[in-house]
Amino acid sequence: MLEKKYGLSSWLFFELRHKVLPEITTLYRLDEHLKEIAASTDIKEDELPQMKKDILKFIEKECYKFLFPDTIRFLKKYTPNLILLTLGEEEAQGAKIKGAEVGNYFKEIIITRRIKAKDFQEILIPKYSKETLIFIDDKPNEVNSVEKKCPQVFTVRMKRPEGRFTAIDSTIVNLSAEDLDEVSQTIDKMVRSGKM
Repeated sequence: MLEKKYGLSSWLFFELRHKVLPEITTLYRLDEHLKEIAASTDIKEDELPQMKKDILKFIEKECYKFLFPDTIRFLKKYTPNLILLTLGEEEAQGAKIKGAEVGNYFKEIIITRRIKAKDFQEILIPKYSKETLIFIDDKPNEVNSVEKKCPQVFTVRMKRPEGRFTAIDSTIVNLSAEDLDEVSQTIDKMVRSGKM
């Protein structure tokens, strides 16, 4: 879509995305990405607002393709006890959630722009103090931070073989899992043993 309308290849789009998102700890900002596209191509600044709309529409339309096969099965099994805590900008994350059609599986959705441990400390732990909180994430910095700052939270580091951050090590976590079926088995054992 972007190549046809703007002459911007997928390769260059993602190459410039990596330029504005150099580390896993960096918050992706679509507007900064668009400015980098304008600076690196013949695309004019006045085309960027429409390009932004097109990108958000593309995200909404295509992001369901990036769900792992076990995701919906896991979400269905544990609804309505799920909370989505996602890092990013409201517009882009909202488009992903809407496009993936996962919003209805969560009793609460929090889109944050800061390290997730802060949201656990300030929002989730006080609000759900009588419940067992389980944090599942593939980013080692997020899991490490929650593990360190919120020891009452059971941490799960997703290390899918095809995952983006699999090669990066984590500090000690409660569980390192290759898929959500493994996480589900662990949760079921916790329930049976009375830990939940």
